[in-house]
Amino acid sequence: MMGKAACFTSLALIIHATVCAVQHREYLKAVQQPFSFPPFEISIQCIAAVLLGTWGVVALQANFTPIRTTTHLAKQPWREDHRALRVCSVDPPGCRDIDDALSCRAIDFFDGDRTKPRTFELGVHIADVTSFLKPNTAMDDEARRRGTTTYLVNRRLDMLPKPLTEDICSLRGGTERLTFSVFFRFDARTGLPVDGTPPRFTKAVIKSDAALTYQEAQEMMDDPSDASELANDLRNINRCAEALRARRVASGALSLASPEVRFELDKTTSDPLDVGMYVTRPANRMVEE
Repeated sequence: MMGKAACFTSLALIIHATVCAVQHREYLKAVQQPFSFPPFEISIQCIAAVLLGTWGVVALQANFTPIRTTTHLAKQPWREDHRALRVCSVDPPGCRDIDDALSCRAIDFFDGDRTKPRTFELGVHIADVTSFLKPNTAMDDEARRRGTTTYLVNRRLDMLPKPLTEDICSLRGGTERLTFSVFFRFDARTGLPVDGTPPRFTKAVIKSDAALTYQEAQEMMDDPSDASELANDLRNINRCAEALRARRVASGALSLASPEVRFELDKTTSDPLDVGMYVTRPANRMVEE
């Protein structure tokens, strides 16, 4: 009986791997990447992936070529080209799946004086995963089953495969990426949204100028000698975030913030070695707001 069970298990794995190979071929076509693996090689890698309990074939570390954003612009004329817009992301150190970025530019000035902005346009740019994750596909079914990325002390269980979240869609500095962007108008004097001006939503292409950590962004904002355009953008975004927060608190907003801790684990045994408090800076609160 055990022999038959093992036989059936192996057969099921081979069938599953073959199906995954076909789905992976479709996945590569969907993201406009060349398919360069022979089906047998894909099947072997799929079996290994299934046995390891990972994402299967959609998580294979294939040699992806850069996404051709010009192709998407040609096929989607409604997608706005914001590659010349100054954009940056602010995340924890070591973050590879950069899914959001910020921008701020002055679009109106007092008496035409460009040193006296009247109105800021703040942009929030979210990685456009939907351009690659199609409904009713194997990847969509698995993502729906997982529901969310689960973070543990020393690892995480991803909702989507790493080639998608850490490469194709990650808003890395100096790299063109597809986004779903929202633009808000803020009064430069009060730091609050301009009354009667609703946010504008659009699909876009951006090219982030920098992928900053919270500490790097905070140091740029705090350094009085840093007069760079990016540092000024961060200061303006932070001022608007502080004004929004002050208005919320004045209106009776409830704060449910709780302290976060970080664990240092032994690399071999995973036993806890130390515990420390997670440092929250104004740059963290700026992004949250």
